[in-house]
Amino acid sequence: MAALPIPPLMKPRRKPATLMISEAQQAAMIRIATTSLNKGTKIGVKADKTERDARAAIADALTDWLDWMNSEDAAVLRSFFLQIAVLASASGRNKIIKHSMFPKDLIVEVEEHLELMKAAAEAAKAEAEAEAALKAAAGVAATEADVAAATELK
Repeated sequence: MAALPIPPLMKPRRKPATLMISEAQQAAMIRIATTSLNKGTKIGVKADKTERDARAAIADALTDWLDWMNSEDAAVLRSFFLQIAVLASASGRNKIIKHSMFPKDLIVEVEEHLELMKAAAEAAKAEAEAEAALKAAAGVAATEADVAAATELK
C-alpha cells in the first residue's frame, strides 16, 4: 500500500520504519514460497487424479449394475433412469434416453416430472416477487407514516 502524500505544511512525526533483508534472506523467502506452491499443486493434482479414478471405477461398475438391476428389479432401474434423466441437462437427457436399457415408456414420465419442476420453480419465483413487492409497499407505507408523523410535530 502506497503512503499518502504529506501536505507541504506538515512534516512526518517520525521516520517510517524500513525493513532491510539480505539477499540470502530474500532467496530463502522465495524458496519457501516456491516450495509451498509446488506442494499445494501436487496435493491438488493428486486429489483430482483420485477423483477421476473413483469416477472411472464407478462408470465401470455401473454397466454391470444396470445389467443386474434389469434382471432383478425393473422398478429400481426405472427409478434410476428417471432420476438421472431429470437431473441431466437437455443434451445429456437426450443421450440418456438413447441408452439401450432406458425404458421407452419412461420418456413421458420424465417430461411430466420436468413440467412439475418447472411449474414449482415458477411458483416460487412468483411468490418471491410478490413478497418483495409487499415488502416494498410496506417500506413506502412506513416512509409515508414517518413523513406524516414528522409534519405533525412541526
